[in-house]
Amino acid sequence: MPASERPDPEAGPGAPPRPGRPHGIRPARGTAAARRGRMPASLVVIAILALAVLVLPLVALVVRAPWADLPALVTSAPVLEALRLSLVTATIATVACLALGIPLAMLLAHSADAPAPLRRLLRAAVTVPLLLPRSSAASPCCCSSVAADSSAGGSQRRGASPSRSRPAP
Repeated sequence: MPASERPDPEAGPGAPPRPGRPHGIRPARGTAAARRGRMPASLVVIAILALAVLVLPLVALVVRAPWADLPALVTSAPVLEALRLSLVTATIATVACLALGIPLAMLLAHSADAPAPLRRLLRAAVTVPLLLPRSSAASPCCCSSVAADSSAGGSQRRGASPSRSRPAP
């Protein structure tokens, strides 16, 4: 009986044969089975560089942090205000995502009965913003606020450039 058809001794009598190659036979060198356990050296180098990009800034923060002044810095008014703003913003974003995302997910899950063009349009409307870079997704918001400001008469002085930080002399 070939080794690949031998029953598993731990499974007991009458057990089906265990899958796999016969005992003692190795795949030929250079085959996909032989390379399966190892990553190519080029991928290892790229992975190490990516890890360095992620870890080195954190190490620099830990090394350069003013640990002796940390309690006073963390309890200062600007830091506490920034923490409060971050927590409030994160809470509002989470609630909005849950309030809008759960009904949308239910609509997508139950859209199998909808006509195919409507179903495709709905899925595209949900997927496209996820695929766009954040700057591209924010452009319509910025453009609409600039258009609304200019149509309302604008709040800036005439002749002033919006990119200037100081008034013209």
